Amino acid sequence: MKGEILVRRGERLTPDTLGNLLSAGFQSVPVFAKPRVLFLPTGNELVPAGGVVPPGKNVESNSVMICAMLRRYGCQAAAGSIMPDDPVKLEAEILQGLRQSDMVVIGAGSSKGSKDFTMDVLENLGTVIVQELGVAPGKHCSLTVVEGKPVLGIPGPPGGARLIGQYYLQAAAQLLATGGPFHEAKQL
Repeated sequence: MKGEILVRRGERLTPDTLGNLLSAGFQSVPVFAKPRVLFLPTGNELVPAGGVVPPGKNVESNSVMICAMLRRYGCQAAAGSIMPDDPVKLEAEILQGLRQSDMVVIGAGSSKGSKDFTMDVLENLGTVIVQELGVAPGKHCSLTVVEGKPVLGIPGPPGGARLIGQYYLQAAAQLLATGGPFHEAKQL
């Protein structure tokens, strides 16, 4: 019927919806591209999975977990190499990531340790919206807007990273995927 709503802005296009749109005479509709998200693991204590783990080091496992979550949430996800605890390198990698992605997620580095530089770097680059949450695990989580794009900081320990991923990362990904304030519609 004329004037009937077939699909709402931000709603996923299911096979049924596509059929209804075609039946109503629509051969194309504006859609939002899958958000591109880059995950950057940080920390001198991290080593890649699959090798010998020296004393005092931890296997970097969050890349696989966070990227799998992001894909489940409808994003194109990629992981960068392990970043050393170096503010100059971290800043350069964040800026490079933002040129290629819709959102950057940083793993760790926002705690209070002597080598945790993430928050200092983010304060220099953009506007910090959230610096810490009242949840455990996952307290050391942040949200910063840099060049109009979100940068989400998540905890390093996998339990906190998982919790933040399930709630805050999922919400941020859905906001991007449905045309939230950080994303523009694209005709595909």
